Amino acid sequence: MKMVTKAAIVIGAFAAALSSVPANAQDGRLSLSFTPGVATASGDSNLALAGTVDYRFSEHLSFEGDMTWLDDAATGGFSDRNFGTDGGVFGGLTSIRVNGQPIPGQPGTSRGDNRLSNLIDRNFGNIAATIPTLNASTDGQTWIGTMGVRYEPATQTARFRPYVSGGVGVNFTDQNISIAATSITQAVNDSVSHSGLALSAGGGANVRIAGPVWVGGDAKYFRLSNERDLMRIGGSVTFKF
Repeated sequence: MKMVTKAAIVIGAFAAALSSVPANAQDGRLSLSFTPGVATASGDSNLALAGTVDYRFSEHLSFEGDMTWLDDAATGGFSDRNFGTDGGVFGGLTSIRVNGQPIPGQPGTSRGDNRLSNLIDRNFGNIAATIPTLNASTDGQTWIGTMGVRYEPATQTARFRPYVSGGVGVNFTDQNISIAATSITQAVNDSVSHSGLALSAGGGANVRIAGPVWVGGDAKYFRLSNERDLMRIGGSVTFKF
């Protein structure tokens, strides 16, 4: 329920930002971008999809809203994967024989006490344990919503517009882990969900193709709750109205 409430707050904020845009805005102030790409976290790379809305309120500054979906729980090393063991037999202590030795004699005597001699004489045989086959998998997803400001420097032209941006928002993460039942364990199917603060900073550039259609490259860094770092890189298609 908490996650639904926070998601509604983010969506409401985006709607409020869009409602401030004049309906007759025809000067390229409003931009809608779609950015497919990849996101990396702790060496793992996963599919990332993003949508961005920005409204230019001055020559160089725009309000920016960004929503990113990541096909991973972005937990820093515990990403989507399947793993398991083949099972087998663990052992190796075979036919061990221990022979007793005479006990040294008491002080002042000339011979030892050999009552335990040859009494410790045992064959332990094979000592082994069977490890069952283990199959497990993890998967998850992360949503990141931020709102902030985009700055386009004076180097922009009618066909080329570089930019930098930064924002603050929230992130939602769901992670599932499944472990198949074995001969000695029960099946495990559990999930963990959490949310927290998200910070973003990035940049890129757009090039006009024709009319309101622009293409470009975008890179954005996210700092998520639970000390997670995420880098999103992709190509974008933008429509300006």
